[in-house]
Amino acid sequence: MAIEAVISTIKLGKKALLVGFCAAALSACSQGTTAPSTSSPTVTETPTQEAPTAQPELDPNSPLIARVVTQAVVEDTPVFPEVSRLSDISSESVRGLMGDPDLYRRDGNVEIMLFENTHCVLEVILSQDAGSSDYISKRVSTRTLKGAPTEGGACLKTLLPGGVFPGS
Repeated sequence: MAIEAVISTIKLGKKALLVGFCAAALSACSQGTTAPSTSSPTVTETPTQEAPTAQPELDPNSPLIARVVTQAVVEDTPVFPEVSRLSDISSESVRGLMGDPDLYRRDGNVEIMLFENTHCVLEVILSQDAGSSDYISKRVSTRTLKGAPTEGGACLKTLLPGGVFPGS
């Protein structure tokens, strides 16, 4: 038992030495300058409310105001190509602007061109006036792949290479 008592005393001595070392290290750290307290009021403290003060008039010629740089606010609105550009033009002109259609059909004096991608379908219906050999676009419409109406300019932008008409 005497050996056990000695071992227990040594363990207690090591703990006491460790605690003493930590206390000395902490006291050495606290002898430097202290930072200002940034604590917020506790529940028992009530902050005092100060009366609002009037803002001083700002002189536009003051050095502080003179250094302020302002810029015009520019809204970022998307620019879409005009679907109306495909109205009242020839079949050749439609092909020149859009390329070859994904579906083409001619039935009597009517031509139908469909341009489509994974987003939408653009349909151009052209007709041939009596006594004319040219087919002129009379109706341009856009829809989703399921047939619901969609915004024409947004659809057209996805169908055009680079999102714009050639030469724009």
